[in-house]
Amino acid sequence: MKQLTDLLLKEDHQWWRNLKQDSKCFIAIRPNSHCIQAYFAGGCLAKIKVFRGALSIRVNGKYVLQALHCPDAYITLKQDMGIPKKVREALDDWRFGDRLPAIKEAAHRYAGPEKQLIQTGIIEKNPNIINLEVACQNAGEDDESAAPENSRLDFAAVRKDENEKLTIVHYEAKILDDPRLKPQKGKPEPEILQQMRDYDRILGDKRWRDALKQRYVEIAIAMLKLGLTGRHGRGVTTYNLTEEELAKIAQGDFVLASKAKLVIFARTNERLHDQKIEFLKNKLEPGTVLACGESKAGGISK
Repeated sequence: MKQLTDLLLKEDHQWWRNLKQDSKCFIAIRPNSHCIQAYFAGGCLAKIKVFRGALSIRVNGKYVLQALHCPDAYITLKQDMGIPKKVREALDDWRFGDRLPAIKEAAHRYAGPEKQLIQTGIIEKNPNIINLEVACQNAGEDDESAAPENSRLDFAAVRKDENEKLTIVHYEAKILDDPRLKPQKGKPEPEILQQMRDYDRILGDKRWRDALKQRYVEIAIAMLKLGLTGRHGRGVTTYNLTEEELAKIAQGDFVLASKAKLVIFARTNERLHDQKIEFLKNKLEPGTVLACGESKAGGISK
């Protein structure tokens, strides 16, 4: 990560400042993959890394094609054609921020309802979130694209325990209408119950926990170096992790919660006591299931 953060600070591109200052973007540090990912509307907007000694930005090709009003990505991007010239030019332009608004608009159109609701109803309302798309099937992988969907926790937040000790808690997020929250035909229980048990088994594995804790140490070091602290420059405008708190994480002075939590976004506050939510609360340990709605953040913030 050092080479990447050094280059970002040295070159100080306008597109990087735009990403940092964008209240709708979330900057995720990926130490094991030696890259930074910018998320928007619940999807990965861009991946920033070092390639042959220079900064490189990878943007999802379908976002670029939408931004350029290409009719069909699958027709345009034939395997034997390589990348069309106008797509290459768009990517080059985007290095300087020229295409950012159009690509963000395209990313928003591609985002499904679950990702959009999680972004607007949870991520943007809880400024102590430190990580998204946490891969947990392999301690050596933290690229959100490297792990199967069912082995990635949606986000992690920094909280304080009863002794004011910093604690990083991992969360799985679902919208209330997700079919995995209720038993399907021929199945004795909802899929989410086994998924939560799997997460708890992984979080209880000392080898994986040690590797994950080291990952957060490196994330905090990079965040401090890049100035991703306080109420400015973190994407979420009310982001409230202080330099002192990040410094403690960078020094390893924090704990990892051994249990994951399930956050259910109910769209409207009237549905916060839906039968599915109450059923899952009874099936999982007390305090595991959190419900949030339009004006209820779900108890994730510190």
